[in-house]
Amino acid sequence: MALAMAFCLASNAQTTVWSDNFDGYTAPTSLTTVGYDVWEGTANAVDAAANGITAVSGANVAKCHSGSSLNIYLRKTIELEGGKQYTYSASTMQADGKKHFIQVVVDGSTLKAEGTNTSWQSKSITFTPSVTQDVVLTTYMYFKELAMYVDDMKLTMDTPTSIKDAETINLSVTPNPSNGIYRISASETLASVEVYNTAGQLVKSLPAVNAEKVTLDMSASSRGLYVLKLEATNGNYCTKKIMLK
Repeated sequence: MALAMAFCLASNAQTTVWSDNFDGYTAPTSLTTVGYDVWEGTANAVDAAANGITAVSGANVAKCHSGSSLNIYLRKTIELEGGKQYTYSASTMQADGKKHFIQVVVDGSTLKAEGTNTSWQSKSITFTPSVTQDVVLTTYMYFKELAMYVDDMKLTMDTPTSIKDAETINLSVTPNPSNGIYRISASETLASVEVYNTAGQLVKSLPAVNAEKVTLDMSASSRGLYVLKLEATNGNYCTKKIMLK
C-alpha cells in the first residue's frame, strides 16, 4: 500500500484578516452604519473616557446596551476559506459582573468563550471551517438594561512558517472521508494518536499506541471535519485532516 508523506509544521504565523478597535469612527457612531449587525438593543462606537472607562487601545470602544430587550448581539459576518485555521479574539467587560460571551457560528455550530469579568479581559476562539462559508463573529449579552463594552476585535489566520523535512512521517489514513472507522498506517512506530475538533478541543485520544498500524473508531462522534495529531516514539509528529460523514 502506498503511503503519502505527511510533513510536520514547525511553527505558525498569524495574518490579520480583519480587526477593529473602533477608533476609526467619530464617537458616537452607530455600528449598524459601518458593517455590523445588531440584534436587539444598541451598539455604538463611543469615547471610553466619556463613559468612565479606559480603552484597551486608542480612545474609543464599542458600547453594547440591551435597553428594554433581554439580549444584545454585535455581529460581523466574514466569508472564510475552508480548511484554514482562524482565531477570533476580543477584549470585553461588563461592569455588573454579568455573564457575556464571544461566539463563532461556523459549520452550523456555535462556539463560545464566556466571562463575568468586570474589567477588560481578552477572549479567543480558534476554529477551522470545513468548507468556504460565511462565518459569524459575535459578542453577546442577555441581561436587560445593562451595557457590555468591547474593544480590539480581531480575526487572524494561522499559517505555517516552515516545514521540518527531517521530521516527517509517511502516513496513510483510509478511508477518508469515513463513516467512523479509520485505518492508520505509518512508517514509524506511533506513540500516540489524538483527534481535535475545529474548535481545537481534544475529542479522542489513543495513548501508548506503540505500533505502526492502528484503528481509530470515531463512529460515536458528530459528523464534520477533525484534525489528527500523531506523534511517533522518536518525537516526530504530524497532523492530518479527516472527514467524518
